[in-house]
Amino acid sequence: MEKFLENKRLWKILQDAESSLSISFVRSTWSGGQNVNKRSTACQIIDTFDYKPLLPKKNLSKYKSPIVVKYSRERSQEQNRKRAIQIWKEKIIILFTIDKPRNKNPKVAARIKRKLDRKRLDNKKNRSNIKKDRGKINY
Repeated sequence: MEKFLENKRLWKILQDAESSLSISFVRSTWSGGQNVNKRSTACQIIDTFDYKPLLPKKNLSKYKSPIVVKYSRERSQEQNRKRAIQIWKEKIIILFTIDKPRNKNPKVAARIKRKLDRKRLDNKKNRSNIKKDRGKINY
């Protein structure tokens, strides 16, 4: 994630967007006893910043507004807030990264699949041989 933040443009966008975040704490929905029932520890972030004019044209299909993140795995508000902001930043970075084009050559894809299958089967044979040698020892 840090290598993307070196990009000054993206860093500035994140700083501008962070001012438009609406952070609220709601009750968690998972089991956890009295702590969950009494306190609002789950963090909910709603981002209403308009990224559409800033996005690369290829990534416009990824964008849905508003971006909502809800995190409730930790016991404290502060931990949930930190993790929710981290997830929000990751979502923004994914929005701005351009995917590599897929290899459309079916022969290359088949070759890669065959190579992986062969490697998997070799590993299975090795494990099988190891397990065969575990038999009872006859004195």
